[in-house]
Amino acid sequence: MPLVSEWDNAEQTVYRIEVSGKWDWNALTSDVLDVYQEIGRIEHDVDFILAFLSPLPAGDALHHLMYIGGKQPANLKRTVFVNGAGGLLVALVDTIARSKGFDGPKFVRSVDEARLYLLEPADW
Repeated sequence: MPLVSEWDNAEQTVYRIEVSGKWDWNALTSDVLDVYQEIGRIEHDVDFILAFLSPLPAGDALHHLMYIGGKQPANLKRTVFVNGAGGLLVALVDTIARSKGFDGPKFVRSVDEARLYLLEPADW
């Protein structure tokens, strides 16, 4: 299955989407927006793991990443990207972060590394 979306823990403090195999930007965008609605209904802060476990598909990645980045619910705090997609993903996200004047997501190499990072207290 190309997109797996689920709570990463029983406390519902971390939500995870894993993208693997063949997928497209429209499906990811739709899934992320649905997840954002679910997160927005939770009354506490939530961290988010987006795991790109396969190469990026063809399409306007910059547009989709900017769009979903602008739709985050207020209670979504830290975002971690698992980067199995390569340097292009980092470059795109860095471009968006600089253009919008905000800190981008934390990049890690595995879902386990993302979980470890999110165990650390937030620095805000």
